[in-house]
Amino acid sequence: MVLAAALVPLALFAFWLARASGRAGETLLTARLDAAVLSAANEAGVRWVEQRSALLDLAEAIEVRRALGDTVGAVLEPAVLPTAVRVAVVRNAAGVVRWTRAGDTATTQGVFRPILTLWSSHVDGTIGNLEAAVRGSAIVRATGATGGTTLAAFDRRGNRIGYGAGYYDMTIHRLRSIKSVVAVGIAYAAQEVPEVPVTARDERLDLVLTELEVIDFRKA
Repeated sequence: MVLAAALVPLALFAFWLARASGRAGETLLTARLDAAVLSAANEAGVRWVEQRSALLDLAEAIEVRRALGDTVGAVLEPAVLPTAVRVAVVRNAAGVVRWTRAGDTATTQGVFRPILTLWSSHVDGTIGNLEAAVRGSAIVRATGATGGTTLAAFDRRGNRIGYGAGYYDMTIHRLRSIKSVVAVGIAYAAQEVPEVPVTARDERLDLVLTELEVIDFRKA
């Protein structure tokens, strides 16, 4: 009875510690993923500004302006299609195609299709618009899918001990059978152990993020 009375509080403490560790890991994961999303959004914004500027420069070329019947302020340089642009189409205010240029048209997948309004310095209202097909990778960098998981322990080979149900392993296995996935573990440095026992059903992590470092097992 004395032994049982001593073990019950220890079991409750272990349960609380696991829950607390899980909540802390989830909070850390959320913070890291929020930061990653914000960084990706900022990067996409910068890249779009670059592509938009290149398209507006194209619209100012004398060749394009002449097609729209407005050469005032046009740039006396040839109309060069930006590298990331596959197709550019210029329409007048009535919607009639006045100028077009095609680059790489081998595929229409993975493209961003902006429409920019064109204005004149001496005409009220718009004089037309420029429609383009821009490679999506020029704006949003493709990195594959990233999945995060909390854990109870990990080792330097990328193996992890979860919380016993195996749901993360099953999910990561399923995702890896469909696409390229980077599995990221969230833990405290103190949760590292010399070796984690593994089975055929356990999925190895690609990275572990701790409060001290980022451990990349893909380099091992």
